[in-house]
Amino acid sequence: MTKPAPSAMPQAVPPTQPRSKEAEKLIRRAPMGYVWNQLGSLWLFGASFLFTLLATRLGKTPYGVLAVVLTVYNTAVYLAAFGLEDASSVFVPRALAEGGRGAAAAVIRRLLVARTIFAAVVALGIIAVVPAVAHLAATLNGTGHNPFLTNLAGADRVPGLNALALPVAAYVVGTGLMNQFTAILTSLLRTRLTFIVGGLSQVANLVAVVLVLRGGYGVPGLIWGVAASAWLAALAYGLLLLPWLTQRKDAKTVVPSFVPVLRLGGAAWLINLVNGALLKQVVISLFGAFLISYAAIAYFNLAFQLTHAAAYLLISGLGGVGLAAMSAAYSGQDRPALAFAWRAVSKVHILLSVPLLVFVFIHAGAIINFFYGSAYS
Repeated sequence: MTKPAPSAMPQAVPPTQPRSKEAEKLIRRAPMGYVWNQLGSLWLFGASFLFTLLATRLGKTPYGVLAVVLTVYNTAVYLAAFGLEDASSVFVPRALAEGGRGAAAAVIRRLLVARTIFAAVVALGIIAVVPAVAHLAATLNGTGHNPFLTNLAGADRVPGLNALALPVAAYVVGTGLMNQFTAILTSLLRTRLTFIVGGLSQVANLVAVVLVLRGGYGVPGLIWGVAASAWLAALAYGLLLLPWLTQRKDAKTVVPSFVPVLRLGGAAWLINLVNGALLKQVVISLFGAFLISYAAIAYFNLAFQLTHAAAYLLISGLGGVGLAAMSAAYSGQDRPALAFAWRAVSKVHILLSVPLLVFVFIHAGAIINFFYGSAYS
């Protein structure tokens, strides 16, 4: 009996392909990347809490104005992001693992150009549309009997939208660039750098609110202060990424298409916009439409921030780092490692977020009273 030819024998398909050295480096850096990212996230939540605590010293009505302005700003930031931060966590590690530094650098440059364009368009929209809304509110209000329209137009030491358009636009662009740089460095698992720069940026925000309170510059001064902090952080990140921005590909480097990046970014953008921005924006808009006072809006903003912090406090360090590690594993078709990482991330999300969220839900009144005082309870 003759044996079949070797070509006719069934061949075993290898379950994985050898990972590149860059993919191996990314995966090895993932544990410490999570640690530094989590430390940075904890400091971000702590600094944001201190910022809110200090901002409440502006008074109920000015803080309510600030809450409305920051909600508009938050929505604008999501609009300008177009999901490119999420796309960075997937495509930058994948380009690095499959094509090397030259391919990754090309993707990084395209991401930054796209983000700059989107942020500029949204900022120009704010500068053009928001003052027009304030003027329309003043025209419709007439004698000033409608409190909501009066607040939009500006009165009684409460700044109107026309006075806040330019600082909010500057804040949106600065934050957009800062967030994009942060996402890129996180996708490269250089989270110790984001921890340092991001931490210093939060310190600058706190210094800004203290100076505004002492100088009496009000809400516009506060927005200008945090906008300057965002721009300085973006500049620092740009200097740190300068070797990547100047990296050139060689003749053998294949630059991946940018169309899948935009496609994934668009899908993530829609999800983030609905979950992260439009819900709060719609609620606050309804408050204003039904003549709810700025003081009541301030109460709502405190409750919203408390719930958001409880849900993400212990798991925010996984953002970006988990996607980068899974993207590097996928580049080598290492499906067992990809599945293990997915299960681990999902379990950590549930175990760390749900108990804290339940605790805060039960004791929300006491927590707000303890930190913000009886005026906000």
